[in-house]
Amino acid sequence: MGKQLFNGNDWKAAATVGAIAVTVLIFGIVVRDWIGLRANPTEDSKRKFDGSLSIVTTAATIVTGIFLVLNYIASQEKHKIDTDFAEKRLTMERFTRAVEMLGNENIHVQLGGIYSLESIANDSDPNSPDEDYRQVFEVLTAFMRENSPFSSREAKNIGLTSQAQPREETEAVVAENKPESVPPLQTDIEAVLTVIKRRKHSGTDWKHFSLNLRKLDLRGANLGGANLQGANLGRVNLQGAYLKKANLQEANLGGVNLQGAYLEEANLQGANLSGATLQGAYLARAALQEAILVEAQSQEAILTGANLQKANFSGANLQWAYLEGATLQEARLERTNLQGANLARANPQGANLRRANLQGAKLWDLIFSEDNLLQAKKEAKAMLTSAKNWQEAKYDPDIRELLELPPELPNSNQPNAETD
Repeated sequence: MGKQLFNGNDWKAAATVGAIAVTVLIFGIVVRDWIGLRANPTEDSKRKFDGSLSIVTTAATIVTGIFLVLNYIASQEKHKIDTDFAEKRLTMERFTRAVEMLGNENIHVQLGGIYSLESIANDSDPNSPDEDYRQVFEVLTAFMRENSPFSSREAKNIGLTSQAQPREETEAVVAENKPESVPPLQTDIEAVLTVIKRRKHSGTDWKHFSLNLRKLDLRGANLGGANLQGANLGRVNLQGAYLKKANLQEANLGGVNLQGAYLEEANLQGANLSGATLQGAYLARAALQEAILVEAQSQEAILTGANLQKANFSGANLQWAYLEGATLQEARLERTNLQGANLARANPQGANLRRANLQGAKLWDLIFSEDNLLQAKKEAKAMLTSAKNWQEAKYDPDIRELLELPPELPNSNQPNAETD
């Protein structure tokens, strides 16, 4: 059911055949009445013949009208085909010229090529990304990969070991990678990033294709508020980049360098950050639900108030990281290095801390469910004691009592005396 009787232009052929059939039928009736009149020239025969002639006249008018309508429709369709072909040819010519301009050594000509390609993308289908739109961003991202690559040799020199280290050594390495030391972006690369940020289908094009930004040197890039959902940013150097409120949901950021990057309130839900370098990165109130940060180097990263629910930090290095007020419900933190990390007022309910290093970690005022506090405390005790060096972590009196640890010495660091 629901199958169309005629598809495409079949209805026009059917209408033509029908008109011809009607014409033949009427002509047959006229011939019949004319023969009857010749054989029997009575008043009744003459009246029938006159009626047939009247029908022929009317039918001829109708058939002529039908053919005129069909001819008009055909001419309109031909005009549309010719117009579409002309527009496609013009777009191809514009595209070719723009690509040629990209290859010019003069920066002003290159910029003209970049913005010409943006104009082509803006002139594409207003409802959804079409082939022209996709090709524009394929060319622009390829241009960046050619002109601002991040070599694998440089990538190997980034990151710290996940083994425990004194804080002085951690601070020294993080300090070497502060944003102040980041060189400015090339003018052409900055222009391409501007075009990518303001592309017209940024909210939906990820459903049709993925922006390929792999292995780029984008140190210090301004991508604040950019929609890069589902983009491929594997092994990109984003050291010192500005990504406040950027949408990186489900993006591939495996091996990315985000040292000293600013990602406040960024959306990284479901993103892959395996092996990423986040030393000193600012991720306050960022959304990292179900993100994958396996073996990520995140020393001194600021994750205050971040949502890390069900995030996977297995084997990651979070030495001296700031996780105050973070949501860690059902997070995977097994084998994670949390030496000296600040988890005050964090919610770790249901988290996996098996074999994590809690040496010197600050675990004051942890938040647990009040629905079944007794059960929550029982689970909290099992969770904390499954970690390594859990006895050397810093707890508030209630947690120390729960873990059956002796009271802390009066001069021990407490939340109101924290100087770190």
